[in-house]
Amino acid sequence: MKMNKSMDFASVPIEKLRWTCDPDSLGFEKTGECEQIRGIIGQERALAAIRMGLEISSPGYNIYASGLTGTGKTSTIKTLLGQLA
Repeated sequence: MKMNKSMDFASVPIEKLRWTCDPDSLGFEKTGECEQIRGIIGQERALAAIRMGLEISSPGYNIYASGLTGTGKTSTIKTLLGQLA
């Protein structure tokens, strides 16, 4: 992209470059006080695709889940398998 020499860039003070959360705004002291969330949050398209794959009863079909270790891939598949059983 070609820079326009007449563009005027504003300076941003360093204290405005980063947002910080005020812990007092959260409404709890420790995370143990929070209600535990059950189920899978978000990823509706991925969940629909996994459900569809799990419902295919023909041989030769597999489900492949990729992602970082510890992100819940295996537990998600196990949860969905339990719902179908």
